[in-house]
Amino acid sequence: MTYRKESGRVTKKGQVTIPIEVRNELDIKEGDRLDFVRETDGTYKVDVIKAKSIKNSVGKLKVDKTRTFEQERQIAQEKIGLSKMRNLFEDVKNEEILD
Repeated sequence: MTYRKESGRVTKKGQVTIPIEVRNELDIKEGDRLDFVRETDGTYKVDVIKAKSIKNSVGKLKVDKTRTFEQERQIAQEKIGLSKMRNLFEDVKNEEILD
């Protein structure tokens, strides 16, 4: 088995420059996150979390903490209902235009 070694430089802020070959091979783009997973043998595995991944949203969604879960659910149901009604009215309107 052949191994290829690539290295990056760490700044005083702890930021790492990832070699272009590694970025290309792992398809790492700006905004992606890297998870460092410690294996049982003490080595580390790096997982690339793509910027559009739902993992990036966890803990970052704004929540109005003054409302209860039931209140939030009611608001969501009302919005869904309004959206369905708008679509229904648009469908009826479009049918009248076609007739």
